[in-house]
Amino acid sequence: TDSVTVTGEPPVPTDVKIISPATGTEYPVGGVVDVVAEVRDQFGKPMKDVNVDFSATGGTVSPASDTTDENGRAATKLTVAQESNVVTATIPNDTDSVTVIGVPIKIDLVHAGDSPAKLGDAITVTATGTPGCTATFSIVGVPAATNVAMTEKPSGTYVGGYTAEEGDDVKDALVTATL
Repeated sequence: TDSVTVTGEPPVPTDVKIISPATGTEYPVGGVVDVVAEVRDQFGKPMKDVNVDFSATGGTVSPASDTTDENGRAATKLTVAQESNVVTATIPNDTDSVTVIGVPIKIDLVHAGDSPAKLGDAITVTATGTPGCTATFSIVGVPAATNVAMTEKPSGTYVGGYTAEEGDDVKDALVTATL
């Protein structure tokens, strides 16, 4: 019988690219960002079962490594810690990095009326940050004003309100907002 032997180069992981998020994407400081890396072989095809190591400067990643799926993709989560957060994906033959911009949350407290707030006074809290998030605010020391939902008005501006109740002591109270 005749036989034919075909020899060729076996696929080897040669290229890793972080496909999400894009460099320069803004997220609130303290926010969590999904990071996806894609691994391809020397022929440009996605590779399954390749270990990708993730690391970060300025933020933290978890998990620190992941194995690619059938689409050649591995994932981690970046917790944004400061203005510049560099996340890196590494395989034995290649490395790729992106920079995620941490955006601090700015809070403005608007209160129409005499200070301190009196029973029935409206307290409006405005926070600005990354558009498209879910936002809440709390007035420290006021149990009824904990994790109050905020609504996004113009892009990236969140507004929430609270009506002062009997027994509330909001003079010089700390107001926190979370995106």
